Amino acid sequence: MHEHVWPVKVVLTGSDLDEDGMLVDFHELESAMRAVLVSLDGRVLNEIEAFATHDPSAELVARHIAKAIEARLPASSVGARLAMVRVGEAPGCYATYRPGLG
Repeated sequence: MHEHVWPVKVVLTGSDLDEDGMLVDFHELESAMRAVLVSLDGRVLNEIEAFATHDPSAELVARHIAKAIEARLPASSVGARLAMVRVGEAPGCYATYRPGLG
């Protein structure tokens, strides 16, 4: 067992903007991301229910984060959808999960 400090990149996409010219308020997205990431920070990932049946590969962590963020997208982000979550495991080594593509 070893610790990782994984950078996470989240990309949203959409075909329209709100009346303020935004797809989503970054502060609201940041809050959703913080809620998801704090649930993983400092934890033994193998002990988290989402990883009970499989070791937490970077790919599975990216998918877990994507699904959790999708569930927390701000109500004001109507029309926005999650395009991808990228998790870095080591320099130059990334796993990207794209909902709908697997």
